[in-house]
Amino acid sequence: AAATSPCPGWQFVPETSTNCFRRVEGGAAQGRFWLEVTDAFPDWTPHTCAWPTRKNGLKTIAFWWKIGKGACPEFEVRDRAGWCSTPGPRVTIGGDRFLRGYKTGPLVKVPEDAWFRVEVVFEVGPARAKPVYEIRVTLPGETAPRVFSDISISPGFKTVGWVGFVSLGAVGSKYGIDDFIVSP
Repeated sequence: AAATSPCPGWQFVPETSTNCFRRVEGGAAQGRFWLEVTDAFPDWTPHTCAWPTRKNGLKTIAFWWKIGKGACPEFEVRDRAGWCSTPGPRVTIGGDRFLRGYKTGPLVKVPEDAWFRVEVVFEVGPARAKPVYEIRVTLPGETAPRVFSDISISPGFKTVGWVGFVSLGAVGSKYGIDDFIVSP
């Protein structure tokens, strides 16, 4: 039987897993609860996704991340679900603990087991100026974000139709997600 979703509106894969996703009370970056993801498989699962639709204008997707030892999560925006989708902005944490954008080198080293904020800013729609996005990262103890601009994305990406977190780390590694917001 499918596990009860700890976050309504999000799909969790594999759906039958009860040990990959856990709603945790206390210790959140913001508020009371956060989502803990345990990488239980040697591939791109587990992953979690949602389908917010955004077709025009400047968009910001923001969330808090807490990366445990061996965790290598990736956040990605696509125009729709599935393998035939057009990829949009992407943020990855490698085994070296460096945050990267799509086809970038290392941008900033992130702490282990401490919350940090990520904001992904981009434009969608036919009037988009150019196919780029920006990553803003606020590390613990910092008040202003570090800004990484003009990261290229596919020229065909013009609509938000899918957002997701994918686990690419060591089996048993964990990471946290908190306060996920898509605006406007």
